Amino acid sequence: MSKEPTGGLTINWGYPLDTGMNFDAYVVFRGGSPTVPFIAIDTIWNYSAQSYTDVAPLNGANYYYMRSLGGCGYTSVTSDTIRLMELSVTPIPPTNSSVAQLDWNAPYSGATPTYEIWRRPQGTGATGWAQVATTTNKTYNDTVNICGQDLEYQIRINGACNSTLDGGFFSDQNNTDVLKIDSVTVNGGTALISWTPGTNGDIVNYDILEWVPGTGWNSIATVPNTVSMPYPLPGATPGSSVKSYKVMSTDSCGNQSSDLLVSAHNNILLTENMDPCEGIMRLRWNQYRGWAGGVKEYRVLADVTPPGGPTQVGVLLATKAPGDTAFNTRDLIGGWSYCYYIKAVDTAGARFSSSNEVCINSLAVQRSRLLYMAKTSVRSDNAVELVAFIDRDADIIHFDLQRADRDGAPFTSLGLIPKPVTGPWEIRFKDFSADPNNHRYLYRFVATDSCGGIDTASNIGTNILLEVEPVDNLTNILTWNPYRDFMGGVLKYDIYRSVGENGSMVFVGTTTDTIYTDNIRPLGDNVGIFCYKVVATEGPSPLMFTDYDGSVFTSTSNVVCAEHNPRVFIPNSFNPNSDVLENRTWRPKQVYVESGTYSLEIFDRWGNKVFTTSDEMKGWDGTIDGTKAAEGSYIYQLNYRSKQGEPVDLRGTLLLIY
Repeated sequence: MSKEPTGGLTINWGYPLDTGMNFDAYVVFRGGSPTVPFIAIDTIWNYSAQSYTDVAPLNGANYYYMRSLGGCGYTSVTSDTIRLMELSVTPIPPTNSSVAQLDWNAPYSGATPTYEIWRRPQGTGATGWAQVATTTNKTYNDTVNICGQDLEYQIRINGACNSTLDGGFFSDQNNTDVLKIDSVTVNGGTALISWTPGTNGDIVNYDILEWVPGTGWNSIATVPNTVSMPYPLPGATPGSSVKSYKVMSTDSCGNQSSDLLVSAHNNILLTENMDPCEGIMRLRWNQYRGWAGGVKEYRVLADVTPPGGPTQVGVLLATKAPGDTAFNTRDLIGGWSYCYYIKAVDTAGARFSSSNEVCINSLAVQRSRLLYMAKTSVRSDNAVELVAFIDRDADIIHFDLQRADRDGAPFTSLGLIPKPVTGPWEIRFKDFSADPNNHRYLYRFVATDSCGGIDTASNIGTNILLEVEPVDNLTNILTWNPYRDFMGGVLKYDIYRSVGENGSMVFVGTTTDTIYTDNIRPLGDNVGIFCYKVVATEGPSPLMFTDYDGSVFTSTSNVVCAEHNPRVFIPNSFNPNSDVLENRTWRPKQVYVESGTYSLEIFDRWGNKVFTTSDEMKGWDGTIDGTKAAEGSYIYQLNYRSKQGEPVDLRGTLLLIY
């Protein structure tokens, strides 16, 4: 049903179902209310007709229904009852209206169609209509975004079934945009802002606001609605200050959106404090504010450039919690360049804000990556030789050589050794104050950095203290402490021996233990002093360090000697006529007698000397001046010095028998 421009009301219908009976006519009924009796106002005899115009409708509401007539006086059931959709437009507020409140009735009882809201500027004719919305309700508020104009409205169903027209004068008085800032970020030293475009259809431009303490929000830029984002923030100094920003829109009528509903966003200002002596970079930054869900995390990133490049971009150093705005690091290498920045991430992981960059050329004190005591060895002059390898790139002033006299004893300084200025990058030192025959020393090097602090200490180096114990069965038992600390461990211990204090050292055996038994019986009966040394050999070294001559490192112990006391066998009798040649003379059998000190005298029972000699290999044959001595007891007096120079005096009796 629709209203004609002349005021008539037109109803439309479809063909009735074919009942098999003759069609006579359509009858149109009208009433002023659904509850009053309806009156037939016209009869239509044409079956093909599908519309009828009531050219003189009632004042007020008009309700219609129809019936069809057939043969034999048949009358159909009543159709549905319809009425004209009458639209009422109420301007809100009554003056300077910016909202049109539309109210209308349903076209028939129980109807729930989708209603179309159409609007046109008054006087524009049929071509001026434009659909602005749809609804299933019978009321609608249209917020006008036109700057002062008479508007007409109409309700339609499926583009037809038009309501009555109504309208009024409306002017856009409000901008309801609530703008949402995506981020304030820094790129290449420039502060940038991005926001989601407003939903108001006639936005002309945007105003960017900056908070000024003591003043409030000031506009710093007005940009068109076609602006490309992110937009550079004019006058921003993101490397030295933190500022907060908002955005509001202006529509074609000059209405501005409210900044009170916009969340302010601020830039992140990163600052640094570099302590080269401690080797610590301290980073601090302010919290990022503005995202509805807040910050999920802060990522600490750096672009790292070694001397000569290339640059490693975006190296992630740490991820910090939302409330944690500090980061300390010692991972600095002297001469490398570092550009640090912070990236805030929102809780959805979809928005980011980067801080300004803080770039440094690292002046951090370079710590020692190597300080290795490779050798502690006793020299032939009893000085202890030390060899250590150092890090050529470390910022070291000197090395403090320290020594402890035994395990558990405090270390004392032997002196400061300056860091070498040229290669080879090693320290060789000889400790002439050492007493390696009586002490097992512990040595270490302690490095002092260019700030005067302790850099690092080397591993411990110990000399090998060798001890030897002579045993009566003509063996010597050697014991020594394990050598420490070869990087490759101890592969073996080689044992060397000299006969006599001035003899040449010869190899006698090897072991992986720290005890060794040396059998000296094959060396004869005329030697009493045996000297030894032990040489430890390093196993395969992970860093393949070698001594100055290219050989593997060794450590030599002190030289220690074992003295066997003189061993004398004195027969108590002899027979010059014995069948055994050796038993025909009498003499002491001795070992380890110092040459030239031997004296043997034999006396008879009356004290008469019957035999004397200084030759330890010469014995008495039982004669006196060529004549056989009388059978019986005799007295001997034996004097000599041991190999160590100690005097020996022996006196006893012997028996001469035939």
